[in-house]
Amino acid sequence: MEPNDKNVKVTIEKEKEVIKWLTTQINTALHDRQDLELRWEKWIKQYEEVLPKSKTFPWENCSNISVPITPIAVETIHAREMNAIFSIRPFIQVKPKKKGVDREDCSRLERFLDQIFTNVLDLYKYGAQWLLEKNKMGTGFLKCYWNFDKKKKGEKLVTKDQAALTVIDIEDLIFPVNAKDLESCQWVAQSIITSLEKLACKEKLGIYKNVNDIKSFPKAQTADEDTGSDVKGTKDSVEKLARTSQAALGEYQIHEVWLDYDVDNDGYEERTLLTFHKPSGTKLRWIYAPYDHGRRPFIDDKYQERVNRIYAKGICEISEYLQDGINTVFNQAIDNMTIANVKCFKGRKSARKDIGKIFPGKVFWLDDPTDIEEFLLGEVHQSNFVLHDLLRDYHERRTKVTDYTLGKESSILKSRATATGTLALLQESGRHFDLIINNTRKALVELSYQIIELYAQYDPSKIFLIDGGKEQEAIEISLPNNLENLREEYDFYCTATSLIVNKEIEKQTNLMLTQQLGGIFQQMLQLLMVVFNPQMQLPEEVKSFIFSLLRSYAKMSEDLIRSFEKIDVESYLPELPDVIKKAYGQDKNMIDVIKQLIGGADEQGGGNPALEGANPFGGMEGAGTGVGKPGAGLPQSYPGGGPIT
Repeated sequence: MEPNDKNVKVTIEKEKEVIKWLTTQINTALHDRQDLELRWEKWIKQYEEVLPKSKTFPWENCSNISVPITPIAVETIHAREMNAIFSIRPFIQVKPKKKGVDREDCSRLERFLDQIFTNVLDLYKYGAQWLLEKNKMGTGFLKCYWNFDKKKKGEKLVTKDQAALTVIDIEDLIFPVNAKDLESCQWVAQSIITSLEKLACKEKLGIYKNVNDIKSFPKAQTADEDTGSDVKGTKDSVEKLARTSQAALGEYQIHEVWLDYDVDNDGYEERTLLTFHKPSGTKLRWIYAPYDHGRRPFIDDKYQERVNRIYAKGICEISEYLQDGINTVFNQAIDNMTIANVKCFKGRKSARKDIGKIFPGKVFWLDDPTDIEEFLLGEVHQSNFVLHDLLRDYHERRTKVTDYTLGKESSILKSRATATGTLALLQESGRHFDLIINNTRKALVELSYQIIELYAQYDPSKIFLIDGGKEQEAIEISLPNNLENLREEYDFYCTATSLIVNKEIEKQTNLMLTQQLGGIFQQMLQLLMVVFNPQMQLPEEVKSFIFSLLRSYAKMSEDLIRSFEKIDVESYLPELPDVIKKAYGQDKNMIDVIKQLIGGADEQGGGNPALEGANPFGGMEGAGTGVGKPGAGLPQSYPGGGPIT
């Protein structure tokens, strides 16, 4: 769809005033976070294992090694998180939030989102970068926007008109230092590095204006001209890249500011989008916020949240000082070994003579064998290794990345660890990871809402065709109608699995859930057979009581499914018929009547032939270790196979 943005109409003087104010605000925000940017540079080097080129203490060119505890923790958590999120499709499940919402529309939304994420946005690619930045730096920023562009391919004009994603570097998103979140603060600015040619093309599309006015102001360096910090230059240096000719790159820096501003002086702020060039004060575009969902297009994902802060704590920050300590102790141990491995010789001053070069097997001809003696400059101290292990242990406790998390046998328990104990340790260590992945689930849900809202606004008739099988026609997937109240009518859930368990454990728990649900459903069917058996004429009170038992079974099944961390309970539990829902008899005196009707002989020694084999109050046969086995109501082992002790 061609851009149909509504321009903000104010006087030239007001434009200049707003741009001047924003320039001051951005410069102030950059100065306020100057020390933080220096720490960002340190964390980047910490993850990339970059240390000063040489050391002079305790001697020149002494040991200078970085122990990779930070990248080990980052990459371990990143790999587990990626596997948890992208191993199950669809990535997002949709459920009705209100009565009257068609479940078929929920299914259409799920399939539409799955096609967008897979074939349009390449969510795996951008999601990997987004989550890696979050795990390293504490906060990852993803921009979800509508991309309209035209390019020529030969003589053919190709139009790109679709949703798009961009991972924003942490240094490129600017906001006031006192901001609590990206939605409530007055402005959020994105620093964009681009070229004059791309800006000129957007001007021809009607997106920007006054592009030629910034031609004389190229960006001369990666370092910020106001604060002097150089996060981008640090990234170049760790990758061994050098910008030998900054002018040849032809880079220009513009700022895209999402600004809440009272345009018409009516006492209410309007959400606007102002793009300008800071060095020249040139306005490129000022429009009202283009998206109907009314939100800023920046989605933040946090590793370990701080209270009322946008920036969260990442693994690099958590490991910062422990990394320094381990590096120091490790290099001291190597230097100590270097000294201990060097053999020195002492000799009598009066016995000085030229002994020539020293080599293995050399014979020293001396008048007195004691004229030359060897000695050691130092000894290897075991305390260095103890201290190193202690610091590593503290790092494991701080980051929750242990031997079991890495897929290794415990260095302490080793072969003495039991399957039950190992599983319990894995489950406990996974509590921290579940907290992390819950933040990512929340961010992915917000991303999904915004994607659907963008397509409902710009391309509501979008259709995907998927293969329907060998003998079927292609299936059309499109958006349902009437999505004006998307967030009020539909619940989006991220299907990412828990990080507590691995695939084998998850398979075992699913088998256990199947067995337990099978046992419950079997009991419910037997109760229904009792009620609707034409050979039996049960009083209405008794039927009502049995219906209440069925409702109790259904509620117990729902709680059981939730205990297995299944999100969409309705997909596992069938809906009860209305005749059972509406029967609310709770007469406790009916219990004795039911007991006489089922399970055994009465006072005359006879049983009820209609109920033979139907034991609705049995011991949950089939739930747990085996279907139909007495006493099988509880699992006798953990999913890992070890006995419960």
